[in-house]
Amino acid sequence: MASGMSRRLLDTDGRVWVVSALGPPVDDESEGASLVFSTDDAVRRVRSFPQKWIQLSDFDLLALSRGR
Repeated sequence: MASGMSRRLLDTDGRVWVVSALGPPVDDESEGASLVFSTDDAVRRVRSFPQKWIQLSDFDLLALSRGR
């Protein structure tokens, strides 16, 4: 997974989310990579996700952000 990859998507409420892949923090590499989902009023972090997350549909990616 390449750190710095990102994607924009639209949820069912019309909000635009930016999904970004981030590598492990410099000070704690044991933490691993994560996906960060952000919009104007919320941020979500997902630590367990498929390697080919960028190919998921918007629906499936948003479900992943909600732990489904």
